[in-house]
Amino acid sequence: MRALLDADILIWHLRGERKAADYLRKLAVDPDIELWTGAMQRAEVLFFMRPQEEEQTMMLLSRVRTVAVDQAIVDEAGRLIGTRVHRPDELYESIEGIPPDLVVYFGDLKWRSIGTVGWNQIHFHENDTGPDDANHAPYGIYISHPADTVAADRSIREIRGIVLDHFGIATNQGSVKT
Repeated sequence: MRALLDADILIWHLRGERKAADYLRKLAVDPDIELWTGAMQRAEVLFFMRPQEEEQTMMLLSRVRTVAVDQAIVDEAGRLIGTRVHRPDELYESIEGIPPDLVVYFGDLKWRSIGTVGWNQIHFHENDTGPDDANHAPYGIYISHPADTVAADRSIREIRGIVLDHFGIATNQGSVKT
């Protein structure tokens, strides 16, 4: 696993902040974790380095791999992909349990977040299947056994009731706002 370190953590460590030092020490001793920082964060650490910190700074940075940033990644970061962010209460009439803080639609559901770092890019253009080995369709996927229902042309609003009926769950609990 890669731990991507912000410049603040590295600088705080160099300045003797105990929490930062403990955090970095914990990461450094874990054989399953690689320490990484971005090229811009590395530049920030060097820019704010004090003369008496040079040896310690260079030693610290020698233990941290640097993700290169080139013109292509910077240019791509400036392109808007149409991401929308909602609070759950904006989308649902009622909420049960503990809802997420936010619901994020990356690129109008044409993009999804990935759980890795170090690709030298903001947007990942490869086929990224999730841990379930599934691609996510923007309009959902509906597969039904013929005995369950006739699936000619269904509205997305009908699917919830079909699934709940199939599992014998009452359909009067919280519904999606229309």
